Amino acid sequence: MNSAAVLVRGVGAEGAETSIIARAFLILTAFRDDPVLGVSDLARRTGLPRTTVHRIANQLFDEGALSRVGTKYRVGATMFELGSLHFPQRLREVLQPVLDDLQRITGWDVSLLELVGQDTVVIAASRTRRSRSKIGFLGQRLPAHISAGGQVLLAYDGRPDIRPLLALTTATVVDRRRLRKRLTEVRTHGLAVEHGEAEVGRSGVAVPVLNRHGRVLGSLMLTGPTDGLDVDALTNTASAFGRTLTAAGQLAAVGFFAYVRPRA
Repeated sequence: MNSAAVLVRGVGAEGAETSIIARAFLILTAFRDDPVLGVSDLARRTGLPRTTVHRIANQLFDEGALSRVGTKYRVGATMFELGSLHFPQRLREVLQPVLDDLQRITGWDVSLLELVGQDTVVIAASRTRRSRSKIGFLGQRLPAHISAGGQVLLAYDGRPDIRPLLALTTATVVDRRRLRKRLTEVRTHGLAVEHGEAEVGRSGVAVPVLNRHGRVLGSLMLTGPTDGLDVDALTNTASAFGRTLTAAGQLAAVGFFAYVRPRA
């Protein structure tokens, strides 16, 4: 048997048996909050032994998954290359102008979100020039229950009860009963609206983005100042642009957007 195909077993931070692949991803995901980390930093963040971190980091460097910055590391070009395949250039070229138009029309920040487990990841965005928001950056990962876009995705995914609900503000919904009620309303009305749950003084409006079979592939979210919020106008505009994104994705002929069939 090819040794590369065998999972090398080890012990993780909590004593659980962890594969070499899982340990490698522990190291890679540690860079989410800091772009440059040393071996000691990685060991502290992952809970892995320093010698293990050093060995795996060197292997990741050899494969181009990490780059060196002096004695420290950062995510390498190979990871950027592979990550770019998730949201192909052809799809980006078709969808980005739609997001830019929506941003210009509304004056609000615009994000396209995808559900990853119980988190959302921003896969495309168009932000106002003067935006000071900490929400909606390209590649940003946040717990899904916090934002309007995440609530849309949870409402259609149907698995909101996997882990504790963390709060970003005092308005964040952390009670499971309240969240379930909110998600039922979101699914009934086809949109989510939140006020100050992700950021103080800012609101979010989101609608689902579908493929041609009606499966929810992502959510289109607008965020901006709560003052002067016109929910009806924003949701009507967002819904229209959500349909435009679906049509544009189909024309782009990118498999995961246009042709993925609904779940059984």
